[in-house]
Amino acid sequence: MDKIMIRGAKYDLHLGVTEEERKTKQQILVDVTLFFDITAASSTDDIEKSINYSHISRRINAILTKEYKLIETVAEIIAQDILVAFPVNKIKICVKKPQALRIADYTAVEIVREK
Repeated sequence: MDKIMIRGAKYDLHLGVTEEERKTKQQILVDVTLFFDITAASSTDDIEKSINYSHISRRINAILTKEYKLIETVAEIIAQDILVAFPVNKIKICVKKPQALRIADYTAVEIVREK
């Protein structure tokens, strides 16, 4: 199956388990892999037959205007929204939280969902 990928998209949001942590916006990184047959798009060179990356990014940005406690929740909401709104069969979402631990580059949650 073909894939359309977005890697390392940066979003700022109110995120964290404690109220104190959620007071200040934190940056997360989001990787998106869309499983989608690109044959029609590649044979016609027509964006209307593909999935526009900027539309995906705008959807994610709209989702992240809310406050969340867990990156697990963020990943699930993004996956479910994109599965409903776009003609993809399967999606992989990885949400990375760089500021979670001082000893690590980031912590992350990765999920795979199918229609």
